[in-house]
Amino acid sequence: TVSILSAQYGYAANMPEVGSSIQNIAYATYVAPDGKSQQSVSNTVEINVSALYAIALTTPPVQEIEPSTRVIWANTLVNNSNAPVNVQLEALTINELSNVKIYVDTNKNGQFDTDDQQLTTNVALAVGQSVHLWVVATASATLTESQQLNLPLKATLVED
Repeated sequence: TVSILSAQYGYAANMPEVGSSIQNIAYATYVAPDGKSQQSVSNTVEINVSALYAIALTTPPVQEIEPSTRVIWANTLVNNSNAPVNVQLEALTINELSNVKIYVDTNKNGQFDTDDQQLTTNVALAVGQSVHLWVVATASATLTESQQLNLPLKATLVED
């Protein structure tokens, strides 16, 4: 219900940390059949917060690609979980692309350059952390001019 309320009112509530506990007590005031006001207090209910895993990977626009050219997709991976996550990124096989590699925008300048590191392991993200990624590939010489291709990238939570 918190996510529904957050979406409805246009703001996000702070998500409780994994392992924390939430205590809830209900208080009620009512009028009894004899007309007197009464109060009631429930027992205390304690809930331990479990991990709720959620990541988001942006979908860049479909690109029109020329044959035998380098293609670069810009993406952002975000940890929307209430716990740290490890994300496995996989470059999918597309016949029209070769040499598909994933890079992290290490210097965070928004430009694909020599300072950006190729990703060879999982991406570790803290709660609320995001990372900018580049998917770089070489287009096949057999492409038709202005052919459109989708991003060849899949993100999977290791913890899930």
